[in-house]
Amino acid sequence: PAAAARPVAVGDVVEQMRQRVPALRILAQVRAGCLAVALTDADERRLRAAGADDAFVADLRASCVAAAPTSALVDSSGGLITPRVLQMQRACEQGDAVVCDSVAELYVEGIFAPKNRSRAADFLFAACAAGRTPSCTRAIDVLDASAEAADQQRAALVLTQRCEVDAPGGCRRLGALYQRGRGVPRDAE
Repeated sequence: PAAAARPVAVGDVVEQMRQRVPALRILAQVRAGCLAVALTDADERRLRAAGADDAFVADLRASCVAAAPTSALVDSSGGLITPRVLQMQRACEQGDAVVCDSVAELYVEGIFAPKNRSRAADFLFAACAAGRTPSCTRAIDVLDASAEAADQQRAALVLTQRCEVDAPGGCRRLGALYQRGRGVPRDAE
């Protein structure tokens, strides 16, 4: 079986031209595998310096360009976020509350995204704002379980706000935080 055609780099085209490979053969390779990247003005100058004429450059410009490989993103803490998680984050930002819950769990567990309870809570609060009440409670659970003082303080702040509007259980949970001194000064009474 024939090997699958791979994208052709401009440097490979230039090298083949220097080796006097026929232009039609080079173009056949490009048509079979596309160019690795779109031609730049600098690439065009390199091609012309190697002997390419206007018609050859025009044929290369008109050829397909391979899709850029999707790679993971490195976040500010140095953790990798996979393309699928990035796609899910965009869906969450566009209002898909169910996906917000799913993204949050990936951050809680550190699967395909760095383990980050604060970031997980952001997605859970987005789902909460979209009307998914269980996500509100889960966000507080995630923050309360964090070892980070800032996360615990955020949980206490949210519970204070919920208590002020008489949200069920908000005041009770806030009282428990005061008893344990998590995110608020300890008050055993």
